[in-house]
Amino acid sequence: MVAGTTTVRDSEVVSNSGYIGGGGAALYGTSSTLISENTDWGSGETDNTPDDVGILDDDGELVQSYSFDGVASFTCDGDERTCE
Repeated sequence: MVAGTTTVRDSEVVSNSGYIGGGGAALYGTSSTLISENTDWGSGETDNTPDDVGILDDDGELVQSYSFDGVASFTCDGDERTCE
């Protein structure tokens, strides 16, 4: 896996779908970070499915998933497998 950080700022990530957790975004493996700053993750008809953010292990298996309602600022850590 390639380590990296992605920042999504003042954007919309809405009405997306994915095969496994993470219709809006997915972190593959450890050493991956997603930073959301003032970004709309959808709700209702514009929600992402099955989840907004999925964190997968190095083999591509879903470990944890998160959903956010509307505009959110958070950081997801592939090492810790958390979004806060």
